[in-house]
Amino acid sequence: MKHFIWIGWILLLALSIRSGIAQEDLAVLLEKAIYTEETLGNLGEAAKLYQQIAANSEAGRTIAAQALFRLGM
Repeated sequence: MKHFIWIGWILLLALSIRSGIAQEDLAVLLEKAIYTEETLGNLGEAAKLYQQIAANSEAGRTIAAQALFRLGM
């Protein structure tokens, strides 16, 4: 029985690490999109990146909202 509890904890830890990494990746992608828009002036590429972020099911509300707001602007 103790083995099942340990396996459960390991799975829970692995899932929490995975979601944290995904959030960081999306935050980096958002920064890339902002840089592409504001510094490079490439609005088409920035719009694609914003759409990619907004369509990602692992995006948190804050990141997805920022991407949608910037896409609308």
